[in-house]
Amino acid sequence: MGQNVTLDELYESATAQEKCIENFPGIQERFYLIGLIDNVLDAVWNLVGPFRVNSGFRSPALNEAVGGAEKSQHCKGEAADIYPVDMGLDEAFQKIAASGIPYDQLIREKNWLHISYTTRRENRKQALIIDDGGTRTYAPPR
Repeated sequence: MGQNVTLDELYESATAQEKCIENFPGIQERFYLIGLIDNVLDAVWNLVGPFRVNSGFRSPALNEAVGGAEKSQHCKGEAADIYPVDMGLDEAFQKIAASGIPYDQLIREKNWLHISYTTRRENRKQALIIDDGGTRTYAPPR
């Protein structure tokens, strides 16, 4: 299992505690969370340094409470929103996008990076930036 990120970190939620929402992954979601940790999050930690997990697994009730997308990978245990501690979001985003880390989606949002990984199909290596200009695809320099 992960060297730097724990399962507990990926389903702890201040919003769930505040609103008394149960937020525990089932067996399938834990399996996907372990895949996310082992294949992506530990590699991201080694690449960009330590980060905080803002959001990981979300039960359907929690996802609704935070305004998440209806088909969010968070609900499957396949995504985490992270914030690097020692590196800016733009630099971390660019390093991850240009790396060989097998992410499905990497999204540079206003205050965090969303990163996902799936074992259900081939990972897309899709890098997006969402900002005041809308959503655009990012192509890392070669």
